Amino acid sequence: WRTMNQWVYDGFDITYKNLGIDFDKIYYESETYSVGRDKVLEGLEKGIFYKKADGSVWADLTDNGLDEKLLLRGDGTSVYMTQDIGTAKLRFDNYNIDKMVYVVGNEQ
Repeated sequence: WRTMNQWVYDGFDITYKNLGIDFDKIYYESETYSVGRDKVLEGLEKGIFYKKADGSVWADLTDNGLDEKLLLRGDGTSVYMTQDIGTAKLRFDNYNIDKMVYVVGNEQ
C-alpha cells in the first residue's frame, strides 16, 4: 500500500515540478480525516452538530443560506467535509493564523 501510494506521490511531484508549482506543506488524507473526525465528535458533544437516527453526524448551515451538511457517516467513516475540517484545523495549528478563507463547492 505504501509503495503504491509513493508511486502516486512521485508522479504528482513530477507533474508539479513540470508546471513550476511547489508547496510549503502537503496534508495527506490519512492525517486530515482523523483530525477532522475528532473535531466533528467534539462539535457533536458541544451541541454544535447533531446526530440523525442512522448515527450520521450533520451540521445545519441553513442560517447561512447553505444546506445541512453530512460530516460523518452513520458507520463513523469520513466524507470530504470531515477531511476539510481536519485540514483547516491543521492549517490553523501550523501557521498561527487568525482567519482563513477556505473555498469548496457547495456540493461537497
